[in-house]
Amino acid sequence: MSYDSLHTDAKLSTHYVILTGKLYDIEQQEIIKMSKSNKIANASYRVFFQDGDDQIACYANILTGKEYVCINDECLSEKRNLGFKSRHVFTHNEQQYDVTFDVINGFTCETECLVVKDKLIIGRKTSSPFNSRQALTKVLLTFLAGGLVAGVAIFFLGYYLGRMYVKYAL
Repeated sequence: MSYDSLHTDAKLSTHYVILTGKLYDIEQQEIIKMSKSNKIANASYRVFFQDGDDQIACYANILTGKEYVCINDECLSEKRNLGFKSRHVFTHNEQQYDVTFDVINGFTCETECLVVKDKLIIGRKTSSPFNSRQALTKVLLTFLAGGLVAGVAIFFLGYYLGRMYVKYAL
């Protein structure tokens, strides 16, 4: 959802957002929820666990490194991680949760998510954004094409800069 403009009224702490030519007033918390939900919607990993009546959702984005842990659609932990292992520790309903993201295979981006509640394992799931060979092939060919274009551009830049150097320096 894109916003054309955003105005703040300091007295009411209400934001006025123009969406497709119409003026809407939205509370500040709703704007934060909307922006966070858009980020979560772009997550590469989506792993879900059930703990009694609570649904635990673990999200991660491989491009930005952002990880989210939500219980019943409430985001309780958010962290940026560019390494191979991360840990989220938080409390919910006076119980301590420990969620660990662990990259098993760096090439295929296969990641394991482990959820522990009060030292009892709720679940462990493995997920990969490239669940099919076709998706992995598409990503690899995209990076290969980007590298090829960058390599050709650098070659020609070096070639023409070298010709100019030889022409004017000598």
